Amino acid sequence: MHELSRCKSLIEQIQNSISEYAEYKIKTITVLVGELSQIDLDEFVELFPLAAKGTFVEKAELIVKKDPAKYSCANCSQLCTPKGSDLYCTFCQSSQLTLISGTEFMLDSIELTQ
Repeated sequence: MHELSRCKSLIEQIQNSISEYAEYKIKTITVLVGELSQIDLDEFVELFPLAAKGTFVEKAELIVKKDPAKYSCANCSQLCTPKGSDLYCTFCQSSQLTLISGTEFMLDSIELTQ
């Protein structure tokens, strides 16, 4: 049930973000989820309507943007997105990679309507 607490936390974050726009309704909520975030996306998407029921986001559409893991190569200084479990630079094949992004779970945007 970790995903349910993530849903509730997201709703709280949205409420804090739009408190000065009380006259508007939320049309869409977009979240950015990194591929290494260890979020069960299916469960999160399934539980969001349950967490949103009876709240100001109940009728909002949830949009999930998946963000691939991105690495910086110490050898060639390129940013790359290796596929699968092979963590090698896609440019020079070096294994000297530093994770730059892909672990995030964050509110990306909120679309409001009157």
